[in-house]
Order: sequence, then structure tokens, then C-alpha cells
Amino acid sequence: MAVAKSKIIETELQSIYIVAANGQKVSSELDLTELGKVSLFIDFAKHAAGAAVGQGTEFAVQVAKKATGNDWTTLQTFTAAITAPTAMQTDVGNNAGVTQLLIGSAVPPVGDIVFFYHYSTLASSEWANIVARGAVGGAEYVYIEDGLAAYQAAGYVYGYAERWGLLNIDVAALTRLRVVANNTKGTTNQKIIWRCSAISAR
Repeated sequence: MAVAKSKIIETELQSIYIVAANGQKVSSELDLTELGKVSLFIDFAKHAAGAAVGQGTEFAVQVAKKATGNDWTTLQTFTAAITAPTAMQTDVGNNAGVTQLLIGSAVPPVGDIVFFYHYSTLASSEWANIVARGAVGGAEYVYIEDGLAAYQAAGYVYGYAERWGLLNIDVAALTRLRVVANNTKGTTNQKIIWRCSAISAR
């Protein structure tokens, strides 16, 4: 009879965090001592209207063989696109659950991921997928895939956000894991927002 593996949800290796242009942020470490596999999730958003130049923000997934020290080895990297985001402006504040958003003339493409920056409570910021757009009586609108999780005030919403997943990493022979957000690699860097979480199986 098969024994079900227990799962531990590491909700926040890095809670939602703003990294300045030319800055860097290292996540907390995940102890891999008793774990067999880890799935890792990274969410990225642009927090400025300008384009990066040269290279976008790099996220390095690093693992360690030893329990202490700096013997970090980069397992994989993800690099954000440098393109300037669509600066979508919502006409009004939108309550939780809303999927249709009235916006200004800057309309993101269908399939884009946009980021709602919550000015008073950073943790209430959120990512959303654009699934449709159109116009009624001269007013532009977009639909997002899922209803908003929190009230989002009227303001600019930046597109070209990105999300990455690295599934079922075999960590049985490793001791620690972390993610490094390096926002220094371009010749012109822009402020960004990110977060990181993991699901671990024993």
C-alpha cells in the first residue's frame, strides 16, 4: 500500500518586496535536510514605466551542499524582459471580486500579466492575467481572469509582469536552497517587485 507523502507549504521564502534599481535581495533559506523534492515559484513585476537596458532582473535559484557557509551553487536562473511595461490606468477604484476594469487609453495586450500595487498595504498587492479587452461608448476596459482579491485604488497598473515555476527539484542530497534577486545587471535598471514561495515533499 502506497504511503502518501506529506507536503509542507513554504508560503514565503520571500514575502512581496520592492527592490530598488541597482539593488539586490536574497530570500530566506529553505532547510532541505529532511526533504526529497521542492517546487519553487517566483513572481516578478515592474514598478516603473521605463525600460531596463542591457539585461533585466535576474533570479538565481541556488542550492548548498553544506549546512553552513557560502558554498552556494546556482541551479537555474530566470531573467525578466527589459521591455517598458504598458502603464494601464484604472479609471476608478475596484472592489475585491471585480473582473471588468474601466481603464484609460493605454491598453495591455490579451495574455499580459499585470501587477496591482497596493499603496497602503504592500501585501495586498496582486498579479492578474488579462483575458479580454474592448470598448463601450468610447470607454476602454479589460477583463482579468480571476476577481481581485482585495480593493485596488485607481491608479497605474504596470504590465509585462512574469511568473516562473521550477517543479520537483530533487534536493535529497542537498542541505539548503535560496533565491537571489539581482537587479544590477543592466546598464540601466528599474525598480521591481518580487516574491518567492516553495512547496516541499518529504
